[in-house]
Amino acid sequence: MTASPLVTIVASFFSAVIGTLLTIFLTPVLQHHLWRRQRRAEIKLAAIKEFNRLVTEFIAATTLNRDVVDHVAWFQQLNTVNGDIEVLFSSGSVRAVEAVNNMIVRGPGRVTLGGKTPDEFIAARDAALRTLYSEVIPFRR
Repeated sequence: MTASPLVTIVASFFSAVIGTLLTIFLTPVLQHHLWRRQRRAEIKLAAIKEFNRLVTEFIAATTLNRDVVDHVAWFQQLNTVNGDIEVLFSSGSVRAVEAVNNMIVRGPGRVTLGGKTPDEFIAARDAALRTLYSEVIPFRR
């Protein structure tokens, strides 16, 4: 038994209308969801980059037996990025960053490694960066 042409036309019309309405209402929701995920990833990557910059500045100063230039401002910037990491990343990533931060000792007038070697500090930094980046950009090792 075949469907009459009128039934076929009506079914085609309603399916076109339903498809159009779904597109009109779902596309903005989907776009907004994808935009939020992209923006969150951009913010996370900026936090990682700033953490890496500050820690690398500290490593360079420490290995050259110099103090971090304007250690108060540096420490404030490190605390700011640590706050971003605390909010944006998982507890595992936060623990990896804390392992690095615990090696930094703020003394009177300067910031030091607190008895750790630069190699130990660099290894902790690399582990923290791997953990942070793996939350934003999945990769295999």
